[in-house]
Amino acid sequence: MNPDAGTPKNTEVAPLPDLKRLAQALSHVARWKMLKELTPGEPRTIAELATAAGCSYESAVKHLVVLRRAGLAV
Repeated sequence: MNPDAGTPKNTEVAPLPDLKRLAQALSHVARWKMLKELTPGEPRTIAELATAAGCSYESAVKHLVVLRRAGLAV
């Protein structure tokens, strides 16, 4: 008996993340705090993320850009 019988096969393989960007994104404590705030999947404003990260609004925007480029935020 084939355990895969009847199971659709996903032939698409997701590309590996850019490890340099990923490491850079995870190298700052403010970005970790922002990720923690975003983990439940609820939308957050930039002001809320800035408060959670303990940084200014402008810094939060820059941190979000880094997180997006690394594929960690949408």
